[in-house]
Amino acid sequence: MVESEKHVPVTIQELLVSSLAQTDALAKLLIEKGIITKDEFMTKLSEERRRIINCLARRNADGLNGHAAAMAICSPSNARSS
Repeated sequence: MVESEKHVPVTIQELLVSSLAQTDALAKLLIEKGIITKDEFMTKLSEERRRIINCLARRNADGLNGHAAAMAICSPSNARSS
């Protein structure tokens, strides 16, 4: 890595685009290689979206603030049944 690139700030939009591109590429590779089907991916994606939305709603109802609290509570290892 070039020294001048180490501490270059990025925008939320840049982070979102990068995250979406990585997820899209990984899903496409897994589907193309026959490891998972598109239907399996879409089902799991829907499940995860629902789990995260429910988790964030609980976090807000519990009055918890901050990104660290949300990540700790909403991580799969700490998930409550929805």
